[in-house]
Amino acid sequence: MRGIAWKTARGSLGLWNPAPNVMAMALRGHGEAAFVEPIVALFARLSGPALHLFADVAGLSSYDSALRTGLTARFARDRARIVDFPILLGSKIVAMGVAVANLALGGVVTAHTSRERFTGSVDKTLFALSVTGFSSNALANFSAQSRDEAAPDGRS
Repeated sequence: MRGIAWKTARGSLGLWNPAPNVMAMALRGHGEAAFVEPIVALFARLSGPALHLFADVAGLSSYDSALRTGLTARFARDRARIVDFPILLGSKIVAMGVAVANLALGGVVTAHTSRERFTGSVDKTLFALSVTGFSSNALANFSAQSRDEAAPDGRS
C-alpha cells in the first residue's frame, strides 16, 4: 500500500487510505497549517458508517494552531461516524492540543504514549477490518524518511 507524503522545511506529513473507511497519518517536525487541506481531502473521501482514523504524531514537536482547529472542525462534522481514533503522542505541547481536540470530539481519541500499545491498537483494528497490505509499520517507518527528500512543491 502506497501512501503520499508532504514535506516542508519544518515538517512532514504521511497519509494512507488502506481501506474505504480507514485513514492513517503520521506527522513529524512542525505541523503546518498547510497539512489541513490534504488530510481533510482524504477524510472527505472516506466512506461507510464506521470510520477508523490513526495518527502517529510522536515525532511532532510543534504545530500551527490552524492545524488543530481545522482538523477538529472537520472531524467534528462526522463525529458520529468515527468509531476509533488512536493517536501516538510524544511532545507535551502536542499532547495538550490533542486533549483539547478530544474534548471537542466527544472523547473519541485514545491517546497513547507507548508505541507498542499504539501499534497493537492499530494492527488489531486493521486485522478486524481484514485490511491487507498495510500495518502500523508504515507509520513507524515514516519517521525514518529524510526531510532532505522534499520536492520543490512540498509533495514527494
